[in-house]
Amino acid sequence: MEACVLPSLAPPPDLDGFRAPLAQLLAAGDHAALVGAVLTLVTQMAQANHQLAVRLQAALRLLYRKKSERVSPEQLALCLAQLPRDEAAQAQVAPPPTPRPRRRPRPPPPRAARAGSSRFRRTCAAR
Repeated sequence: MEACVLPSLAPPPDLDGFRAPLAQLLAAGDHAALVGAVLTLVTQMAQANHQLAVRLQAALRLLYRKKSERVSPEQLALCLAQLPRDEAAQAQVAPPPTPRPRRRPRPPPPRAARAGSSRFRRTCAAR
């Protein structure tokens, strides 16, 4: 199985190339320059890490985002109408369903059956 290599990723830095100058600074006793070189390297690595984290977050957002992009039946029918007749016949689409009429709300229960009525309290208290 061949490894997937993304062309936009840079190869890892050559750490042996950094080691020799750092060892020379350490041997010479130039600790300030050594600390400065190490801090520069750490800063570059932190920036690269931050850029990769941002790219990963954007990729994950695209992958796991809410998929709310839907095609309405009317838009699909319009698209199919522009196809040649033989292709449109193969891809028939059912017409959109007609909306059901809304029900009327139920009337409130009679006053005697309501929880706050005195008859309800007397009936419940007797039990």
